[in-house]
Amino acid sequence: MRNSQQYTATISAKVQQIMKERGLKPAFSPDQYLEFQRKEQAAATEVVMAKQRQQRIENLLKRDGIRPLHQQCSLVNFEVKLPEQQQAVFSCNAYLQDFHRRDGVRHMVFCGETGTGKNHLASAVCKEIIARGLSAAVISVAEYQAKLRATMNKNAKQTEEQILEEFTQLDLLVLDEVDLGSKSAFAEGALNLLLDKRITNLGRTILISNLNTADLHDVLQARIYDRIFQSCFVVNFNWPSHRTGINHSAGRGQNVSV
Repeated sequence: MRNSQQYTATISAKVQQIMKERGLKPAFSPDQYLEFQRKEQAAATEVVMAKQRQQRIENLLKRDGIRPLHQQCSLVNFEVKLPEQQQAVFSCNAYLQDFHRRDGVRHMVFCGETGTGKNHLASAVCKEIIARGLSAAVISVAEYQAKLRATMNKNAKQTEEQILEEFTQLDLLVLDEVDLGSKSAFAEGALNLLLDKRITNLGRTILISNLNTADLHDVLQARIYDRIFQSCFVVNFNWPSHRTGINHSAGRGQNVSV
């Protein structure tokens, strides 16, 4: 890196001298040019690191970041028949638009019954992030817990800490079935630890659950719950199942928007 910077500085000085001799005014000062080069190199390095993170997580999952069932899902082909469904797509687009902004909304929570398209939209967002050259994956809480338990095997290639780190470093993590994982103290502690590390590392996370937002409070630690909903789009999937046409939420407690 130092040799590269020295070479760039030498070339810059020579160009500066030639332009001075010819009476030309440079568009950038040497310092501005070096800063431009530094940012370009940093951006190129981040692209390489993101690809490496994506490859590691796909090796760990033994599949693509998007499940096979949802490979073709996009925001464009999501079935929209109701204003609420259009609003759900709008929220996903707004989330993607601000994804690179440090002060943008960091999380999304999808709440609703089965068959309403939660995984479709979450996978569509995840696909877009991967297409941008960033790292992302969709995984169920139970699948994550299984990866942690596998580290207890004496022949395990990775430790629990290494698994946690891989999921922490992803640019976007979609956690599905937040309400269906193991209810053991170890499992719930592992979930909350992962979310805590992602929050403190400024990672972005999408939670998918059949629970409403009020009931999610019983799954997540109060501190984690508050931090997620502090910067979050909440999408309530309160419409009939796309598969059966049945509205499973009818007659049940409604989701609470935060």
